[in-house]
Amino acid sequence: MDYKITRVLIINTLKDMTKIITTIAFFVCSLLSAQTQYEQGMAKSLGLWGEGKAQEASDLMERIAAAEKNNWLPNYYVALINTTEAFNPANKAKVVALLEKAQNAQDAATMISLNNPELMVMQAMIYTAWIVQDPMVNGMKYSPKVTELYTKAKIIAPENPRVVYCKAEFEINSAPWTGADVKKLCQDLQSAIPLFEKFQPETPFHPKWGSDRAKEALKNCK
Repeated sequence: MDYKITRVLIINTLKDMTKIITTIAFFVCSLLSAQTQYEQGMAKSLGLWGEGKAQEASDLMERIAAAEKNNWLPNYYVALINTTEAFNPANKAKVVALLEKAQNAQDAATMISLNNPELMVMQAMIYTAWIVQDPMVNGMKYSPKVTELYTKAKIIAPENPRVVYCKAEFEINSAPWTGADVKKLCQDLQSAIPLFEKFQPETPFHPKWGSDRAKEALKNCK
C-alpha cells in the first residue's frame, strides 16, 4: 500500500474519530438527568470520554457491559473507544493491546446482536485501524474484509447513514489503488447526508455519530 495513500487514510480517520468524540460529548449533557443506574453509568462513561479520559470511560463501559449481559451497546462503546485510541499516533506502542481489547468487546457485542449493521461498521473500523497500524502487512489481509462488511451492512440497512458514509469514505480513500470511480463514490457519500438528517436512534445511547464528518468529507470529495 502506497505511503501517501496510507497517510491520507490516517488523517481522514483521525478526523473522523475526533468528530465521533465531539458528537458524543455534545449529547452527554442531555443525558445527565437519566434516572436508571444504567443510564447514569452510560452518560458518565460517555462524559469521561468527551473529557479525554478514554481509559476511565472504557473501564466504566466494561463494568456496565458485565452488568448488562443482554445489551450490546456497552461493549460497542468499549470497542469504539479503544479503536479511536488506536488511531492516535501517541498510542503507537499500545495499538495491539487497544485493538485486542476492542476486538474482544466487539466479539461480545456481536454474540448479543447478530447481523447488526452498526456492529459491522465497528468491525470494519477495527480492521481499518489494523491497516493503518501496518499497511504493508495488513493492507491485503484486511481491506477485502472491510469491503465485505460494508457491502453486507448496506444490504441489511441501506438507509443507515453510518453504513453509507463509512463505506463510501473507505472506498474513496482506497480508490487510488483500486481504480474505483471517485465521482460515483462522491455521489454515494452525498447520499448519506439526508440519511443522517432523518435518522432517529432507538435510544439516546444508540450510535448517531457521523453527520459532521460526512459533510466535511463531501466538501473535499472530487
